[in-house]
Amino acid sequence: MASAVAGVQISHVREKDRMAYRTLVESSQPQLQEGSLASQCSHQMREGVTKEFWINQNGRLKGRLTSQRSSLFLFPEKGKIDVIEEMKNVSCLMQETLIDDHKQELRYFEAEKATYNYTTQLLVANEVKFWKYQIDGQDLPDTPPTSPPLMNGIADTMIITITGSSVQMNADHFKATFDPKKE
Repeated sequence: MASAVAGVQISHVREKDRMAYRTLVESSQPQLQEGSLASQCSHQMREGVTKEFWINQNGRLKGRLTSQRSSLFLFPEKGKIDVIEEMKNVSCLMQETLIDDHKQELRYFEAEKATYNYTTQLLVANEVKFWKYQIDGQDLPDTPPTSPPLMNGIADTMIITITGSSVQMNADHFKATFDPKKE
């Protein structure tokens, strides 16, 4: 009987201790203000992300956007959901033109980070290295070509809009080198 009473006595939590614990827990967590972006947003961490897309421009062209890891955010906006993905270590390989029945031109770029808005289909990439190739075949290869490029360059920022019928690319602080033997 003595051990049972002692057990109850040891496990008893005083109201003063309970209040101190509650205060400690509340002070260690960031407060979400009602209406703040963090309180309305859903978030998901992803690894090994691949997004394939098709463009109907002078034939059916394919592209592949990959990222080692990313954070996907869903924001409620005026009755709709805005989906934005922040990506790290990004690469994109896409067909630009199919030439005759046996060649194609490809664009390839790598970036430290990029943000893709699924609603507007807008990709903003930072610290970009890019290449343009002409290779044999009509299928998008799994990896970038190892042959010398037609062009290579860098840009501080590249803005890409991907739609079903076109890809628009704009670069900020763009520097490029062309291979005159291949152009």
